Amino acid sequence: LGMRPPTPAHPTPQYKGRARDFLYAGAEAGVMVLNAGADVMRFAPSLVVEEADIHEGMQRFAQAVGKVVA
Repeated sequence: LGMRPPTPAHPTPQYKGRARDFLYAGAEAGVMVLNAGADVMRFAPSLVVEEADIHEGMQRFAQAVGKVVA
């Protein structure tokens, strides 16, 4: 694997200021996400995590986001 810089995600303008809602929804789905302000979520996977686990985490996060925006 190797070095992975933290990857930021910014919500679209209509969800500005709701990063915390996405953070909590991700936590409920078993995904660890960091807030980097009111408008930024940050993903910083372990250096030893498998790619398949990253993909599963992103799928879980996508489902969690879907619940917030529904």
